[in-house]
Amino acid sequence: MKTNNLLLISIFLLLLTGFTGCTSDDPSPSPTDPRVAMVGTWSVYESGAKGSYEATIALDPSSSTGILIYNFANSGSTSNPAQADVSSTNIILNPDQTIGDGWTVSGGGSLVSSTKINWSYSLFDGATNYNLTAVYTKK
Repeated sequence: MKTNNLLLISIFLLLLTGFTGCTSDDPSPSPTDPRVAMVGTWSVYESGAKGSYEATIALDPSSSTGILIYNFANSGSTSNPAQADVSSTNIILNPDQTIGDGWTVSGGGSLVSSTKINWSYSLFDGATNYNLTAVYTKK
């Protein structure tokens, strides 16, 4: 009987020390998906005629590397979102996609900090091609 109790106590202590070794020093580890840092609402300052507005970035549920950018280039909250692919901190707009009132956009951006994205893109409105830059600041 004493041997069984000693064995049970030994197993208990071994398990107890194993559990204490599994605690994490950082309760919120950084995400492994680089898109996660881009998700949210952003204040936008665009170099072109669009000026200042808001855009929202969400994960594209149909792609493991994609994001959806609502109100890209101030296209309107009811227009199709711009679609882009993310690789590390780089964002590449899907080429020649149509958003807003039939605008074609292409180009990309880069996440330069957890709260800032720099963009460089072109927008063709059917008559004129605009080369634009924008800075997104996370709200």
